[in-house]
Amino acid sequence: MLRQLFSILWLENYGTAAPIEFEKVMSLVTENQILDEVNLLLERKKVSEEKMLAPAIPALNRYIENQLSRLENIKVPKTNRISEMEQLNWLFQAVLKNNY
Repeated sequence: MLRQLFSILWLENYGTAAPIEFEKVMSLVTENQILDEVNLLLERKKVSEEKMLAPAIPALNRYIENQLSRLENIKVPKTNRISEMEQLNWLFQAVLKNNY
């Protein structure tokens, strides 16, 4: 869940797909408490079995809930999908004409 939320932050800040490296997307988090908790969680994951249950981390749970609430309220602007598709069709046909 954290990777996805951090990737959304990346998308919001840079307008591009987030990098695969977790540390890079995590770099956008500015709250020291969250960074500390994530680092502790990463250390725990390194020494535990993958499916091992761990106790809840209240600070991370609050962060996740706050981010999800924030994201629920975002209004994504509608785009003209027909126009975009027409442009892609035109480009596709132009490429075919030039190559064949």
